[in-house]
Amino acid sequence: MASDIELNSTALKIGWVTMEGGYEVTQSPGIIRKNLEYLKKSRIIINLICKGYQSGSTLLFDFNEQGVFIDKPKDWTPDNNKFRVVYRNEAMVWMHFVTMVLDVSDDALRCALPRELFMLQRRSHYRVLLPRDSKVSFIYNDEACDFDVKDLSVGGFLMYSKFDNEIPQHGNYLKNLSLAVPCQDKIPGVENGVLTIKVDEAEVVREFVREQHPMLFCFGVRFYLTGPDEEKVLRYVRQRELEVLRKGLNG
Repeated sequence: MASDIELNSTALKIGWVTMEGGYEVTQSPGIIRKNLEYLKKSRIIINLICKGYQSGSTLLFDFNEQGVFIDKPKDWTPDNNKFRVVYRNEAMVWMHFVTMVLDVSDDALRCALPRELFMLQRRSHYRVLLPRDSKVSFIYNDEACDFDVKDLSVGGFLMYSKFDNEIPQHGNYLKNLSLAVPCQDKIPGVENGVLTIKVDEAEVVREFVREQHPMLFCFGVRFYLTGPDEEKVLRYVRQRELEVLRKGLNG
């Protein structure tokens, strides 16, 4: 992610500013310091990530005006000079900042103090964009319906259609849903390149029209999964989440 995107500088130094891709960013010294204190005092597990490399679990054990101090991972190599520090905050939301190595000792890395802090999402459930040709079929008013699906979480999905005839409305329930997502991952539920998820019942909790061309009729759908189907979605979303976190620093 490029960190030099032109954003409102005053807002950045006070609090969080929304970016594309589900991120929020801040340059607030107070917020950044609070997060560094949280990592240090609570001994929160962090990972160091850059293109082609992800460390094992390590710790940020101190920080001051000279930088942040991190336990050196066992597989650390001198070529990894710029990287992300990735962790979860108290609400289990993914956070990261970018830093540079200033000094390396036998057991520690001294790195530059971060100037920006990124937060991935504040949703109850992490949501991932789905590949094209992801579909959902279900029964509504005793009729079989098919929609395209834009994104998915363990708590629901967003579906859409170019047509508004007999479309379910907010508060209505859908039955016997079957999601089909193109997928090449080796995770439960994938057969012949398709991840299939079954849902007995779901509720339409949001509806809106995207008026750009082509006009799309969009619906947020909430469901509650248990057992094998919940595990399928959790594993799939986790794979996509890691892909976002592993993107190159300039991606």
